[in-house]
Amino acid sequence: MYGDARLSAAMESMLGGTDAPPAPMSAIRVRMAAPIVPAARRSNHVARYALAAAAAIVLFFAIFPKASLALFERIVVNSYAAAHRLMDWTPPPPPPKALDEAQRSQQLSLAAAQAKVDFTIVPPAGLPPDAVFTGIDTMPALIYDKAKRVWSKSAPALQFDYKRSGGRTFSISAEKDDPRTGPYGKYMWHVDDLPGGKVAMTKHARFIWKNGDQMMSAIEDDGISAAEILAIRAAMHGHDIAHDARETVVKRYRLP
Repeated sequence: MYGDARLSAAMESMLGGTDAPPAPMSAIRVRMAAPIVPAARRSNHVARYALAAAAAIVLFFAIFPKASLALFERIVVNSYAAAHRLMDWTPPPPPPKALDEAQRSQQLSLAAAQAKVDFTIVPPAGLPPDAVFTGIDTMPALIYDKAKRVWSKSAPALQFDYKRSGGRTFSISAEKDDPRTGPYGKYMWHVDDLPGGKVAMTKHARFIWKNGDQMMSAIEDDGISAAEILAIRAAMHGHDIAHDARETVVKRYRLP
């Protein structure tokens, strides 16, 4: 992990060659005061992925910022390779195409979802009063064994989807807790591709807790606040997750 001095030097080196104009604070204030308009939802046949590990790439990055990096809300870098170097992380090789393309997300009832997973499902509780449940999607998973250097199919995770007033949406994911993934980060980085191969990374707070053998995860964004997520955790009587520093597997999910 980068120390303060090394991280500052890396940031200066990377961002020095990046076209990143000053933050438009007036426009941001206007945006914060305006009604929230949700982005169009992509159809399920579009490949969307996430990786749960010491770091994650493609849709988002999970990292463990401790100093300078934690002060940034949005970072622009020149490429995914630059992001990898900044995070001091080497991604696993891509999975076999046939194995990857065989993964399909499904929308299921609670009973059908329970039959698909190997943990006891505890549905979210303590939701915001305007939250309306819209369904449960599976998130098919592949797992990369770092010692054997092979990909294999893993049990899916679940995504509980909700809509609320103002056109907002949010989701809460559930899966079996797996200590082999190592410690979890407090932040997620949503990634947007920019012209010229550049990458914009926007930081979101990540909240994780356990109910029995179930691990739940929620991300603060326009659809749900940190206080609302903490209220859900409290209503579910969730407790902290503590993994040691060993990371022996990397998981990759197909998001619905």
